[in-house]
Amino acid sequence: MRKGILTVLIVFTVSFIAFAGYLLYYIISTSNDFSEKVVIRNEGEIIKTIEVSNLSLVPSESKVYEIELVSIHEGKFFVTLDYEELENGGLSEFVFVSIKLDDGIEYYNGYLQDLFGDDLLLNMCFESNVSQKIIITYSMPVEVGNEAKHTYSDFNINIIIKRNAGE
Repeated sequence: MRKGILTVLIVFTVSFIAFAGYLLYYIISTSNDFSEKVVIRNEGEIIKTIEVSNLSLVPSESKVYEIELVSIHEGKFFVTLDYEELENGGLSEFVFVSIKLDDGIEYYNGYLQDLFGDDLLLNMCFESNVSQKIIITYSMPVEVGNEAKHTYSDFNINIIIKRNAGE
């Protein structure tokens, strides 16, 4: 009888440790994901900085990030995404980036390293208190080999929002 209870207790303990280990792995692996909400409350310029630290991917892996924008004012706005590289860990030349709005309009398809040199300008129309999402997907192609091993990237995304004065 005691042997049966001991066996059940051992199996339960091992199962619990395995589940806790998986949960810890999941939390650590998704800790770099972000979902940010920016509320446009005034007619002037708004600047919001989002920090992306230690972005790392393996071939065929991708990470999706969402930036939700909500304006209390209706109208057209210029939204600029200014990528600022903080530390080059070698990853930027291997990562493919897709930037699109939730309505399907695609603004950028290219490599991360190319975003560090140029600002990306998005023309967006807002209805009052209706959110729109900017969906950013970072992915590493399957063809990338060992040259991308142990690479990472640290950067900021400066979001600059200005009212379109020409409307």
